[in-house]
Amino acid sequence: MTSANSERCVTVALTGNPNCGKTTLSNALTGSTDSVGNYPRVTVARTEHVVHHRGWEIHLVDLPGIYSLTSHSPEERIGRDFIHHQQPDIVVNVLDATSLDRSLFLTTQLIEMGLPRVYALNMIDEARNKGIGIDTDDLVTMLGGKVVETVGVSGEGCDALLDAVVDTAETLNGATPMVIPYDGHLEKAIGRVRDLVAKLHPKTLNDMQARWLSIKLLEGDDEIVRQENDHEHLVEMLRRERYDLAKSHGEDSETLFANGRYGFIHGLLTEARS
Repeated sequence: MTSANSERCVTVALTGNPNCGKTTLSNALTGSTDSVGNYPRVTVARTEHVVHHRGWEIHLVDLPGIYSLTSHSPEERIGRDFIHHQQPDIVVNVLDATSLDRSLFLTTQLIEMGLPRVYALNMIDEARNKGIGIDTDDLVTMLGGKVVETVGVSGEGCDALLDAVVDTAETLNGATPMVIPYDGHLEKAIGRVRDLVAKLHPKTLNDMQARWLSIKLLEGDDEIVRQENDHEHLVEMLRRERYDLAKSHGEDSETLFANGRYGFIHGLLTEARS
């Protein structure tokens, strides 16, 4: 897309956990002075800014700090609905370099949404001071997106992060989707639900979106399930699938998906910590 001043345009969603330094980083990227705090809900709604970099007009949408993409809080719904319905070109996921294990749970769900991603490994100075070593090359491979070390309070890495956004924007059509793998029972359930979801929404969902929606439905996300209540066949299938999964594993499907994500995170951290 080209703007009136001949700059190419890209929409970027900035997301991450509360306390990961996301708003501070956003301020450093945009020169703004949005409120910053060390507690949840400091940013209740999204804020939007425009940055010009390397001939690109970057529309940066700073989403509320969240730990997950569920319906459990207004912040989570704002973040999830913007990414799902507005389909930004790129998601910049801000990770707390001092607490990667916590940050990456949201990351696994962003991966499942299938949009191109860039990762800001923020507060890297604090990680260095604590002796935490992170192999960013391994992270790039395992997370499927560019990884940039940043320090929001000093602006370190901001130009490199904007470079990564532009580089990603210039190769959007060549991006290869990746998936979080689950155990065989979950994958078979996802496949069955995805096949029906794809038939019910043939013109609005691509393969990755259909997989993401199937996972959310199987997790029992109340708001997502409610949106599909008119499809009685799908609702009945979900009831059966969730019952069968709980019966065979002794845990509800939401827990099973969470366990699968944590397994992915554990394997990733084992490889990436140096």
